[in-house]
Amino acid sequence: MLNYQKIQENDLSQQVGVDVQLEQAQHFQPEQLNGRWGKLIPLQTLESDSTLFRSMWRTIERESNKGVWTYLPYDEFVFQVQLEGALKSNFALKHALHYLVQVGHQAIGWVGLINIREKDQVAEIGNLYFSDQLRQTTAATEVIYLLLEECFCKGFRKIEWRCDDLNEASINAAVRLGFLYEGTLRQDRIVKGKNRNTACFSMLDEEWKRISFAFQDWLKQDNFTVNRQQKTRLEEFMKQYPITGRLEKEIKERLMATVS
Repeated sequence: MLNYQKIQENDLSQQVGVDVQLEQAQHFQPEQLNGRWGKLIPLQTLESDSTLFRSMWRTIERESNKGVWTYLPYDEFVFQVQLEGALKSNFALKHALHYLVQVGHQAIGWVGLINIREKDQVAEIGNLYFSDQLRQTTAATEVIYLLLEECFCKGFRKIEWRCDDLNEASINAAVRLGFLYEGTLRQDRIVKGKNRNTACFSMLDEEWKRISFAFQDWLKQDNFTVNRQQKTRLEEFMKQYPITGRLEKEIKERLMATVS
């Protein structure tokens, strides 16, 4: 049984959740996160004339898949000044931090830690743009691992992943990365003039203790060929670290009913 499933009785004989110790909570100060395949560079640590901004624009110019902008809350950037304005203003989002994804010397994507609620020790991974140079690469998975590890090490209790329930790529990514489907918020918001139902996923600190082992095993050098091709998929490593208390079968049936 995981902590969120535990209950206790108060002085009025009512059932309530268990007490939470908050002494480990830390104010989140973004730092550069380095992996073997890629890096996460916090936007707020970059100088206004950073070459990474220009590098990011070159990536946007070469983007071959126009569909990457469909489910983001903004359209494709058509001018460099427009892109740099969004990056330097943190996409005009409060309670959010953003990172550029750097592979080699090139910035080829970004990811946000948004809707940060330090009091509750909860945040959401979102506003994610992975270019065609980054999608379905080892670096793409590694940078999410780096961000999750940073969050849980800093005392977060829960990390969320929310997306349009029609965004199959994002849903598949959430499941593959070990997030658990919680449900769908109907008519949650209006995006680009269209209705959006929001599929909600999450990962808890207790779950991360086991999920992180799967990531670490997958990222080991001997799991990749000299051509950087994986030998064993991340999902197979996930199966080696099952999490007691997760109703996987029930949740997957609910998810399939939602997207079908």
